[in-house]
Amino acid sequence: MKIGIVAIIGQLDMPYVKEWLEYHYAIGVNEVWLFMNDWNPIEELKMDKIEGYFGKDRLHLMRHFDGPRMQLPAYNFGMKLANEAGIDWCAFIDIDEFIRVRDRTRTFAEIL
Repeated sequence: MKIGIVAIIGQLDMPYVKEWLEYHYAIGVNEVWLFMNDWNPIEELKMDKIEGYFGKDRLHLMRHFDGPRMQLPAYNFGMKLANEAGIDWCAFIDIDEFIRVRDRTRTFAEIL
């Protein structure tokens, strides 16, 4: 079973991205699509390092998804990409939200 997450993130989310990704990969998420909304080139370079750390096969940065009210278009496009990647279950959450697995006897995939 393949599990994915789609999220749209702004520059203010930068300090939390690595921790957020590490947590979700640790619970069993396979792939993440991050839609970058209104990022400057310097912050994008920092995200390139994070993408390299996790691997481009697991973390997909969707650049230049700029402008107001872009969450729904990002999620719609993310749904298309997740379907193309063969994702079985996909969460559409914010960068300040964490999927919590409370049942310690089963994995996230088993719960799904």
